Amino acid sequence: MVRSKIRKDFYIFNNGIITERGMSGSDRRALEWSRIWQGKGHRIHLFIPQVGYKRYKSLKPNVEFVITSSLRPSRFGFFFTYLYRAFKACFKQPKIGEHSIIYSSCDLLADTLPALYMKLRNRKARWMAGLHLIAPNPFKGFQKTTTKGFVFPKLSNLYFFLSQRLIIFFMGRFVFLILVSNNGDKKFLVKKGIPQKKILVTYGGINLEEINKIKGKEKYETSFIGRLHPQKGIPDLLQAWSRVTRQLPQAKLAIIAEPNLQEYFERKIDLQELKKQIDFLGFLDGERKFKVLKSSKIFLFPSYYESFGLVACEAMACGLPVVAYDLPIYKEIYPQGMVKVPIGNIEKFSQEVVNLLTDNEKRERLSHNALSIARKFSWDKTADAILERL
Repeated sequence: MVRSKIRKDFYIFNNGIITERGMSGSDRRALEWSRIWQGKGHRIHLFIPQVGYKRYKSLKPNVEFVITSSLRPSRFGFFFTYLYRAFKACFKQPKIGEHSIIYSSCDLLADTLPALYMKLRNRKARWMAGLHLIAPNPFKGFQKTTTKGFVFPKLSNLYFFLSQRLIIFFMGRFVFLILVSNNGDKKFLVKKGIPQKKILVTYGGINLEEINKIKGKEKYETSFIGRLHPQKGIPDLLQAWSRVTRQLPQAKLAIIAEPNLQEYFERKIDLQELKKQIDFLGFLDGERKFKVLKSSKIFLFPSYYESFGLVACEAMACGLPVVAYDLPIYKEIYPQGMVKVPIGNIEKFSQEVVNLLTDNEKRERLSHNALSIARKFSWDKTADAILERL
């Protein structure tokens, strides 16, 4: 019998969830693939913190939940919270069978440590590891700390870089399959000595049929989805939008994000200046999120590094051209439908936004291209590709 046809037990570690509402690309992959594999008759065993239960509860009753912890990062810091969750996930592991698949959804300690422990206890099981964002070199990175005239990499960036390199070492020895988001990351791992046969490129996906059912009303000129993280270029977004509104005072930006992003904006600027041009909508998902996107004309995406850019794909699926920094991976993933500007060039970024908002013909052309690109990406395709390799 072909191995992919055998009913499998998936032991999925999505143990690094921070909030009930916000969702990273790795979180989204774990959720969508769990739903698809469950629908194909495979058994799903989820190791998640209490804060992540709400997003998965629709998968009941055919899913076993192992709640690792109710501890939240805000109380003890991310490192100690993840370490605590990792140890709890190790101690709560059941005995598993020969056809079991261990899936660590990302390279966080909370996911990889218990996955490695389960693999070492069950050598016949297959460990599948998500590695969806290669950590940038902190000595060449986007954010540094200055102390007494000396420039150092930020401690969190240094930790991310060093811990990921250690995790990649263990993946190379014990993992059956590493899931990456683009061919550039695959080439990186091959250079690190990991055989190509152990690496599978799994692009992000969309549910285009569901998106097409949703209607929007033209309300916003632009929209943004993201979180308060240096990677996402939030200061650049703020400066660029301020420049756009000087030329187009009636333009309005919809921001879909956790409340802490609004708090950041309020600390940085007098919102009296921009309050008429920005709508803070909080975190939205599903139909509510896509309704906002379909009520916009273009999507802003000033990230400094990405491995796929899932929210950009979702925006394109709604027919929105994207204005973004010219990251290397976009040549592979988004060759059309995206206006790319030099990284960090806020003036150029804002001018391209103005150009698109004032040139209806160009915007319509890019909208058509964006839809064509988005149609290539599907959660079902990636879920099936993974099953074929298992």
